[in-house]
Amino acid sequence: MTAAWRFRSNSVVSVRFSRPIVSPDALARPGPLPALRSDPPLAGSVTWLDPTTLLFRPSDPLRPGTRYIFSLEPDLTNQDGVLLGGAYTWSFTTLAPAVREVSPQPNARQVGPSEPLRIVFSQPVDLQALEDAISITPPMSGSLASCARCLMATQVVTYTPAVAWQAGTTYTIALPATLADGTPLLAQPYQWSFTVAPKPALIGRFPGEGTTASSGRKHTPDLQHTG
Repeated sequence: MTAAWRFRSNSVVSVRFSRPIVSPDALARPGPLPALRSDPPLAGSVTWLDPTTLLFRPSDPLRPGTRYIFSLEPDLTNQDGVLLGGAYTWSFTTLAPAVREVSPQPNARQVGPSEPLRIVFSQPVDLQALEDAISITPPMSGSLASCARCLMATQVVTYTPAVAWQAGTTYTIALPATLADGTPLLAQPYQWSFTVAPKPALIGRFPGEGTTASSGRKHTPDLQHTG
């Protein structure tokens, strides 16, 4: 029998049987269960919550956007020594992170020359993979840093440019859904653009070009606008 679900990458795996499998003295004792297997393989431990319910806790978080297949071997026996009798297989796919918020906002203008990028993801991402995958056009080198919001199950990543953004330039940031080798990175690709504020420019002057300024009387300046 096979079933399929979608889970977050920090999920644990639980299995319940119709008959007691272990005795009460085996409860709440983490240990191995060779009859329980996964593909891709996962290291972890099994804890029996009660004689019919086991909890498998992976040693490391599950990979995002990955399909896992779990199986129980037919040689598993219950307390009476009765075999499970047949292999049981089920699968689930972990959710991939999604972009929830970015800064500067899409299509923002007048962005400061030293303003960092800020990306909020729905769950933790691999920072090294993100650094390899992020694309900035025109190119701009910089550094990534991460600050996880554990209670909100999100991750905030900032990208600080190595030098100032070029004034008056529109930059496009692109994040792919998968890495070059096909490894999932995000639930879907994300792209946005923003424009950096132009350099300060002279827009008026007084006295105007070629005029004669009077030093003997008061008057309201009449600015002469440039091009």
